[in-house]
Amino acid sequence: MALFAARGYDDVRIEEICDAAGIAKATFFLHFASKAALIEEFNSQLVDRLARDLEDESAPAEARLRRYVDALVEEWEGNAEVVRQMSREFLNQPALMPAAEAANRTIVTLVEGIIADGQERGEFINTADASLAATALVSTWGAFAARWSDSLNEKGRPADVRQLHHDLLDLILGGLTPRDH
Repeated sequence: MALFAARGYDDVRIEEICDAAGIAKATFFLHFASKAALIEEFNSQLVDRLARDLEDESAPAEARLRRYVDALVEEWEGNAEVVRQMSREFLNQPALMPAAEAANRTIVTLVEGIIADGQERGEFINTADASLAATALVSTWGAFAARWSDSLNEKGRPADVRQLHHDLLDLILGGLTPRDH
């Protein structure tokens, strides 16, 4: 991932990955079918970490969603250059789209479960479809990731992605929470 971040996906050869990892090319192919499989594995590990952060189903749904946002942003910031490069590559490499779609499906399912739990507990209204709300959140968070990966705010600093995510969550929750909440 560090090689991809430093030089771009296309400019890194599998031989260089193997040299950096101290493994033989045959060992690489024993575990990964291609360079794209490395991106898929990175995403899989990210989603697994996020899911573990949300295992406490007794917490209120809104708190779990906010914890998810914070964990997501921490992962992005902790792997900033890799995530920036991955975001660019997902947009520019059609071969990587299945990995992005699989990660998004997993995340949508996770967020949908949290929203559905909140609806069952009366924390969120039931008139909003949990799947639609989850898809809207995850899609918009993906757009924020793309924006964060390529842009600076008007003062030349990276956008406050944590605040952007919480603002989006507030917007969505405003449509999910009962009016007297």
